[in-house]
Amino acid sequence: MRWLVWLAIVISSGAEIVGAQGLPPNVNPDSRNRLPQVRRENLDAEGQKVFDVIGNTGPSGVRIHNPGFAIHMNQANDYLRTKSGLDPALAEMVILVGAREVDGQYIWTSHEPSAREAGLADTIIDVIKYRRPLTGMGEKEAALIQLGREALGEHKVRPETYARAARLFNNHDLVSYVSLMLHYALSGTLLNTFDQQVRPNQTPLLPVP
Repeated sequence: MRWLVWLAIVISSGAEIVGAQGLPPNVNPDSRNRLPQVRRENLDAEGQKVFDVIGNTGPSGVRIHNPGFAIHMNQANDYLRTKSGLDPALAEMVILVGAREVDGQYIWTSHEPSAREAGLADTIIDVIKYRRPLTGMGEKEAALIQLGREALGEHKVRPETYARAARLFNNHDLVSYVSLMLHYALSGTLLNTFDQQVRPNQTPLLPVP
């Protein structure tokens, strides 16, 4: 009889291990990060309105723990990506730059396909992904990538780097591209802090330590 009890415990433990396979021990299997997943029914009326707009996955799944903050971040993202008049391919490119500079696996894995769909060449994606030299690239692409590498990687932008970007973009667009880049660097850092895992149907695309 004891062996039947022992067998039941082993089978139960094995099921738990398989169910959590691939997730770090402190990651919630529902949210796939270190926080519990927010349920709509647990929010107040204002929080539920925000939930209905942004949902509870990815960066929004973390920010929804502070709904008032979350909705403003969502609006800023929507404006920068779709309403500020930026070139779609360059917009997706600076998102990748922001994700790469903070090793944001979730952001990168979600946006590499989007960048490709927006028309960004695989060669440019690989330059960012593998931190390759910028030789042979278009002026605008090289200027924005170098700007991001310095601003986020070195925490300082050289005068000549800024001068090249300022020559290629008007003030509105330059501020918008940099703001979009930093928005996604912030999102990547946020998700890294809470150890956000990629979606179950995704394969991580960014080589990170």
